[in-house]
Amino acid sequence: MPEGDYVYANDLVDVLKQKHEAKSYKDMVFYLESCESGSMFEGLLPNNISIYATTAANATENSWGTYCPGFNPGPPAGYTTCLGDLYSISWMEDWYVRKRTRNTTEGLGSHVTQYGNLNQANDLLFSYMGSNDNSTSYTQSESSPSLLGSIINQHDADLLHFLLRSRNAPIGSDERHEAREELRAEVDRRKRIDGNVDKIRWLLFGHESNLKNFRPQSQSLVDDWSCFKTLVRTYEKYCGSLSNYGMQYTRVFANMCNAGVTKERMIAASTQTCS
Repeated sequence: MPEGDYVYANDLVDVLKQKHEAKSYKDMVFYLESCESGSMFEGLLPNNISIYATTAANATENSWGTYCPGFNPGPPAGYTTCLGDLYSISWMEDWYVRKRTRNTTEGLGSHVTQYGNLNQANDLLFSYMGSNDNSTSYTQSESSPSLLGSIINQHDADLLHFLLRSRNAPIGSDERHEAREELRAEVDRRKRIDGNVDKIRWLLFGHESNLKNFRPQSQSLVDDWSCFKTLVRTYEKYCGSLSNYGMQYTRVFANMCNAGVTKERMIAASTQTCS
């Protein structure tokens, strides 16, 4: 989440189950945009609680930012951040073009994943997003092709922000110097996270490590969620925050749990790496 503690997949799905038991909704469409967003539902979300979940990426793929400075289309002048992501921008633009009539919750973009009650994929979007105020019908089409060449890996969106701040600031100004320092600090932070995780992995498993391997589809990220949370917290206690960039390594920690790594072994490896 943007603030506060991490939201873990098992906790999210447990809350959704509680909401269903409490009859807090009739039908729900849950849209989630992030890198590896499918991992929040993979192997966890039941198909009998009237929830259709659609994610911008499957459990292993990156998500893509768009409406970024220098792209076409891009944000207004002066902005140094991306204002959207490929999946949400694609289906929202398509939805407005077709006046919310023929557009269903299925086929909203490319490389997306569905979970839960897939029968809801054929529901009309206005059932969830507003009344049908136009009877004009349109045929279904692909995502807006104008966006497909103007995307950036979401993990690199912060770098683009700092780079553009540096380029746009007056030469020799304090603002330019500050932006360059922020860019350098972010690059160094990423290198440090990469190095920390690689060393911990080597200390625990040696050179024969396959901790980036993916589990079979329909199987959740980890078997023991308590272990997973413990290893993430242990890493952050001794090595610092994973940050948005480091979230890509959560699969490594999950696979450590799946391989039987204990909290004590993780503490030993983390202290040796980051002390």
